[in-house]
Amino acid sequence: CGAVFEALDVSPALATPGVVGVYSYKDLASIGGKNEYGPIVQDETVFLPPGEKVRMVGQVIGVVVAESLESAELGARMCKVQYGETHEKIIVTCEDAIEANSFYEVSRHNMVRGEVSI
Repeated sequence: CGAVFEALDVSPALATPGVVGVYSYKDLASIGGKNEYGPIVQDETVFLPPGEKVRMVGQVIGVVVAESLESAELGARMCKVQYGETHEKIIVTCEDAIEANSFYEVSRHNMVRGEVSI
């Protein structure tokens, strides 16, 4: 994706009938919560912080809590998200990644069983 996530305005969502709350990085940080997670290496974020580069389509920036699924979905659509401009080529395919020399090296792991020299 490449754009920088700049700001999130949740006020329209909070005005949506049935929406109880909207929570983002700001809320998690305010209670001292941990924003990183991962099954092996903790290299993912719960909520993308403002000022950070968007790494993928669908990256989570917040969660809407509501009385019904319909209210939650409508509230999420009402949030105003501001992104900065990007001048980078968007990487969509494996060929794009190879051309851009863009590889996710952190995720390479070796599983070894027994004596390697045998």
